Amino acid sequence: MQDKEENISKKEPIKRSIDIIRFPKNGSVVDVNSLLRKYDEDESELHKMRYRIEQGIQSGNAECVCYYCKQPVKLISFMAGVRIFYFQHVHNSGTCPVKCKKSRLSEARIRALQFKGAQESREHRELKESIGNHLCMDKAVLDVRVEGVHRHYNNRRRWRRPDIFAKFSDKEIVIEIQRSRTFLSTVVGRENYYRENNIYLLWVFVSFSTENNGQTFIEKDICYNHLYNIFVFDDEAQRISRELSELVLACYHKKFYLDGWVIRSYWGKDFIGIHDLIYDTSHNVYYYDSEKEKQSLEHSLSASKNSPSLTMQPGPPASNSSGR
Repeated sequence: MQDKEENISKKEPIKRSIDIIRFPKNGSVVDVNSLLRKYDEDESELHKMRYRIEQGIQSGNAECVCYYCKQPVKLISFMAGVRIFYFQHVHNSGTCPVKCKKSRLSEARIRALQFKGAQESREHRELKESIGNHLCMDKAVLDVRVEGVHRHYNNRRRWRRPDIFAKFSDKEIVIEIQRSRTFLSTVVGRENYYRENNIYLLWVFVSFSTENNGQTFIEKDICYNHLYNIFVFDDEAQRISRELSELVLACYHKKFYLDGWVIRSYWGKDFIGIHDLIYDTSHNVYYYDSEKEKQSLEHSLSASKNSPSLTMQPGPPASNSSGR
């Protein structure tokens, strides 16, 4: 893999159909190869950009557009030994001189082919019911509903069917279990909907790998755009939930530290309940604010570069994973 990555990096810049994009908010015009090259060492920033772009598409306030046709574009990728990012026109957009003429399946059609009429597996349903049952055991949690229909407060024609809905303290929360491939447009669309309805949304996976190449694209999208927190209802979390008669999730979260002049990270893991989570005014739900920790180190590093003294930390602190 190392040789393959080196060979790719030595080639001429990747020929992308959309080679120039424009940012309407500030009027800047940017070369795509130069833009994406800036993030070669930090893929998290690319996933954050993907999220912002999708939010702009869904709100009708495009973050970036094709330089040639002025239509919104989105940031996607493919694997070619390493992951290659590129910009693509939004589905069903108008004509453009650089648009690929190949027919592409719509997201709805891909979903239909994935599920083939069967909306979910038996295991997915059992996980929903298990989470719902454990929430019901918590006296502080009320009105637990599995697969109940929720209608928009301001438009009854808009609705969602969340995996689990519940009322907790003075908040309403929704839990969505991620098992199959999910599009970023689906993630952003659901988050926008629940935010509009003053509901907190918690994405829950059934497994997670701390190895970068073992993580799915949507796991990275959600992780990097949710303060580097990932919530998992794996076998161990299910066992602890049964023992404690309450819902317990594994929370993986990035821990950042300084190694000389370099910011590095490792994965922390804690088992937590919904009482342990932070629900902020922007409707973010998290356990550990890894983003704030990273930014603090970046500021410290920047301020210290002109200083003769800098506290060096030779490696990550001892892991402090906890169980309940």
